[in-house]
Amino acid sequence: MIKLIKILDIIKVLKRFKHNINFKLIKCKNLIENFPEFKRIKSQHLYMITPPNQCKCHHQTIFFRYPSFIKQNFQSYNITEVTIKKKEYFVSSVQHFVKDIKSKKGYKCIKDALNNNNVIRLYNDVDCNIYWRYSYIRKYLPAKISKHQRLNGFINGYVLSRKDLLYNNYKIMKKKFPNDFTYMPETYIFKSLKEYNVKFKDYHISKDNLWLVKPRYLYGGKGIYFLKNINEVKKGNIITKYISNPLLINNRKFDIRLYLLVTGHNPLKIYIFDEGLVRLSSEEYNLDINDLDNRFKHLTNTSINKKNRKNKKLTMSIAEAKKYIEEFYKIKFSNIWEGIKDIAIKTIISMNNIEIEKEKKYTLNSNNLFELYGMDIMVDSNFKTWLIEMNCNPSLSYFQAEEHNKIIKYKLVHDLFNIIGLVPYSHITGKALEKECYYDNSIEEAVDQSICEFLRPLGGFEQIFPTKENIKYYMKFFKTITPNNQALWDKIDKEKF
Repeated sequence: MIKLIKILDIIKVLKRFKHNINFKLIKCKNLIENFPEFKRIKSQHLYMITPPNQCKCHHQTIFFRYPSFIKQNFQSYNITEVTIKKKEYFVSSVQHFVKDIKSKKGYKCIKDALNNNNVIRLYNDVDCNIYWRYSYIRKYLPAKISKHQRLNGFINGYVLSRKDLLYNNYKIMKKKFPNDFTYMPETYIFKSLKEYNVKFKDYHISKDNLWLVKPRYLYGGKGIYFLKNINEVKKGNIITKYISNPLLINNRKFDIRLYLLVTGHNPLKIYIFDEGLVRLSSEEYNLDINDLDNRFKHLTNTSINKKNRKNKKLTMSIAEAKKYIEEFYKIKFSNIWEGIKDIAIKTIISMNNIEIEKEKKYTLNSNNLFELYGMDIMVDSNFKTWLIEMNCNPSLSYFQAEEHNKIIKYKLVHDLFNIIGLVPYSHITGKALEKECYYDNSIEEAVDQSICEFLRPLGGFEQIFPTKENIKYYMKFFKTITPNNQALWDKIDKEKF
């Protein structure tokens, strides 16, 4: 009888074992069906960064090596090589640049950064480590998101990229903090044109009273013209005061395209890239009222000025601009740079509460979403910095002749991937390749993830918020201070990183 019971127990164990094997085989079969790109790949070789001791979580993240034409110093980081053989842990990306997800079109710097670091590109809307989405689908999120998944684009990112909404947020903040929010030109949107009519009842063009009409959606200088008749303004346009005293480089007008990386809103973490693009008008600047339609001297967009054959040099590096400004105007460029960082932080804070409220409708990890912004800054003859616009889908393309622009874009993308931290995880269970990290609560997890992020290779990025030096000043601009933000600020205030 005892032997019979033992035999039956053995049969049960064998059946259970068989069931488990079949379950795994089904899972693996489904894995290949969902990830056909994995089928012919036997293993994946990656360079990984081991987090420092300050991180409670031990998860390694992928280290993205620069291409050979850019020097990279990573000796101060603990980098190891890892070969992954289990397909369920393969690190992958979806690069959804255009409407057709199966299209191979896209920014070369992103494709090269992922491909050259052995991240497998997928062509289906499936679970992946990094999902780079084109702007029109960013307000939609997948039904299920792994805690280790990274998606570019906040749900309400368009709040900053639409000119009317950007100014609306700014205006709200300016009303509360009139002495702190002084960095955008006076602007009117279509709804407030009656207010404009009252203020400028007898409007006529003069050197001291110039206004630009801009479409709220378009970019690249499209549809911009000087206001001549208030009745000509169409629905969807905004009217903004023209900065008629711009700082000049070689007598030409310029603006600065800079890049901001926001890796989460709860808690809020902001970085600025130290290299950007100084864009020049193709003709010398003057305020000839009879020549206001000359876009080649009043607009700095490269897409417009490249059509003018008079001047081929349309861009320069920030380092070149800094040298010129310091030598010609005898001022410190660092003062301008501090003004730029102040604008960046305040602008992102202005949408912080809006994004957090929207994200409450989803089950998100604090660092699932990130956003790369293009920020356009002008400097006037008094060296005051002005925000012209924000772009949540900045161009990462470059002209072949612009080697410095190419280097900027490649460094930017590689550094971004290093900061957001891609962790190999199972596309079956959702668990990390290494043992999962467990926390007492979500606040502790959000703080630890942030600290680990700050300690990764930042490359050309500078962490500008939160820092020990600026938390007390900027905290007053938050509509609501979440527990995650407060806990991170307390941690930064008490410890050194």
